[in-house]
Amino acid sequence: MEGRADDVLRFPGVTLRPLTLRSVFVATPEVVEYQVRQTARGVHAAAVVAAALDRAGLADRLRTALAGAGLPDPVVTVETVTAVPVDARTGKAKRFLSLAPGTAS
Repeated sequence: MEGRADDVLRFPGVTLRPLTLRSVFVATPEVVEYQVRQTARGVHAAAVVAAALDRAGLADRLRTALAGAGLPDPVVTVETVTAVPVDARTGKAKRFLSLAPGTAS
């Protein structure tokens, strides 16, 4: 199953489907909401949590998922937040934010 086209994160030589990272969040019960922002070499994850979160452990699991999908030496950061921004038009949070083509972050 494929996600919406704008949910796909594209790195040089690697197309990352949302399920790759979504499955890590689903297996982390402390996380109740999240948003993943693509960076030049990996991702930055913002997580709303219901209980104490092992951020380093979550970052390691996300890094492993990215490497398993073919991204060499992925860089992953995780922060806890009180809320994930929602789109004013839809009222929904966009879970995956890709880099604009040609952007380095």
